[in-house]
Amino acid sequence: MAVVQSALNWALDREIIPEHGVREIKPIKRPKDMPRANRPWSRAEWDAVTAAAPPRLQAPILLCGVLGWREGEALTRPRSDYDPTTKKIKRISAKSGKVVRTPAPRVISDALDALLPHEATTLLVNSKGTPWTSSGFQTSVFAFLNRLKKAGQVGDGLTIHGLRHTCATLMRRQASTRTRLPTCSGRKLPAWPNGTPGTHNWSASWPAWSKR
Repeated sequence: MAVVQSALNWALDREIIPEHGVREIKPIKRPKDMPRANRPWSRAEWDAVTAAAPPRLQAPILLCGVLGWREGEALTRPRSDYDPTTKKIKRISAKSGKVVRTPAPRVISDALDALLPHEATTLLVNSKGTPWTSSGFQTSVFAFLNRLKKAGQVGDGLTIHGLRHTCATLMRRQASTRTRLPTCSGRKLPAWPNGTPGTHNWSASWPAWSKR
């Protein structure tokens, strides 16, 4: 509705249309009891999913949940972004364009190594060893999570995008500094009153269950 209002207001300001009534429509308030979209995963859900996920889904789930990657960038990053020798990952945040280099936690490097070798140009591949399509990945994830939901292992509203909230939530619970959270998510560091913080090896401070 906000987009429609903006478009009609633009047209009205330029006298393309004489008037419109959409501006009188008030935004509908979100019900307080409505489940949160893309909610963080619980510890039990994380354990259930990572224990059951096949390698082709394990790697993207861990990248999103542990490193805070977005689904879209995880599926399209080049294979060269991961060095299996040094176990380091390089990426460019889709949001800020900032280059983010991270020593991969053991659980991440193990998951990525499990996909190798493959000939695809992308870091992540499907069961055929070829790059994921967005629709193919979403279909596979939906089917996988739906099976776990029917088994009572996960709840409603579990999404891959929610893993970014999981990443941020876990880091806050681990008393993360303002440096570690942007390093994980690739967001620009905010200015600090006492100067700019340096780089922090946040992966060493992650909860033990994220490193298994």
